[in-house]
Amino acid sequence: MLTTLLFFGVLSITLALIFYTSSLPRFNKFYNIVPALLLCYFIPSILSSVGLIADKWIDVSATINHLKSLYGNLDGVTNLETLKDYVLLTI
Repeated sequence: MLTTLLFFGVLSITLALIFYTSSLPRFNKFYNIVPALLLCYFIPSILSSVGLIADKWIDVSATINHLKSLYGNLDGVTNLETLKDYVLLTI
C-alpha cells in the first residue's frame, strides 16, 4: 500500500510540476519546442529507468502464480528474469 502511495505521489508531483511550468511565461519558448504532454510520458519513463519508480515493486510471485493459473505451462519460471526469458522465447 505504501509503495502505491509513493508511486502515485511521485507521479502526481512530476505531472504537477510539468503543468505548472508550462503555464509560466518564462518557459514559453521551451514548451513551444517540447510539448508538455510529451514530457508527461518522457519524465516518468526516465524515473523508471533510474529506479525511482521501479518494476521491482511488482509482486512477481503473485504474477507468476496468476499466469500459471491461466496458462499452466510455466515450468521453471520462478523469478522475474526467468519470466522475461519465457516471454521472449514464446514470442
